[in-house]
Amino acid sequence: MTRTPVELLQLLDAVANDLRAIATGTSSAQAPERYQDNREELDEGLAAHGIPSPFPWKDLAQWRGAYPSISKTYEGRREHIEARAAPVRKQLERLAADAGPSDSGPASPDWPELASRITELRQELTSSPTLDVYQDVGRRAREILIELGQLVYRPEMLPVGAETPQEANAKARLDYAATALMGGSGSVRKDWRRLINAAWDLQQIPHPLRQRGFHQRVRRGAGDHAAGAVL
Repeated sequence: MTRTPVELLQLLDAVANDLRAIATGTSSAQAPERYQDNREELDEGLAAHGIPSPFPWKDLAQWRGAYPSISKTYEGRREHIEARAAPVRKQLERLAADAGPSDSGPASPDWPELASRITELRQELTSSPTLDVYQDVGRRAREILIELGQLVYRPEMLPVGAETPQEANAKARLDYAATALMGGSGSVRKDWRRLINAAWDLQQIPHPLRQRGFHQRVRRGAGDHAAGAVL
C-alpha cells in the first residue's frame, strides 16, 4: 500500500519518538516491535518518493549501542535524531502541500496509541524530575497535542472566513475542535485551553525554579475534564 506524505510524516514522528524514548530511558515494552514495523513502512514509503531513509538503525538494539558515542546527554541525542529527521520532514511537508487539502481527516486515527503515549509521558514526568527530563516532557507533550489535533479536528469545524490551520498548528485545530465539540461549555473550553498552553510552555522553561509554576498551572487546569470533553 502506497503511503501518502501525511501518513509518512506520522510514521517519521513515530519512529523518531521511539528513538528518543530509548535514548532518554523512557521507552515502553512495545517499543522494539513497534519501531521495526514503523521503520519498515517508513523506509518503503520514502523510497517510493525517492527520499533516503533518515535513520540507519534497523532495530532499537543497534540504536542503543550507537547513541552513547553520539552524545552523553539526553539533549544531544534528541538533537541528533531531529537533525536526521528534519530534512525528510521538510520534503514530506512540501509533498503534502502539493497534494492539496484532504477532507478525510487522519488516515488511521489511533486513540489507544495516543493514550499509551500519555501514560508514558506521565511516568517520565514523575520518575526523575530534572530540567532535562522536564524539557523532554514538554517536547513530547507538544507532539501529543499535535497528534490529538489531527485526530479531533475536521474541516467542517473551521469558522467561516478562517484560514485552514496547518497540521502542526495544534493550538488552532484544538481551539476550533473545542468550540465545535464543547458547545456552550465555556468553563470546560477555558480549562482545555489552559492545559494546552501549559503543555506548550513547559519546553520553554529556562530554569528549574520555574518548574513548580508549571505544576501549579497543570493542577489548576482540570485537565481530565477537558480531555474527557473531547474524547
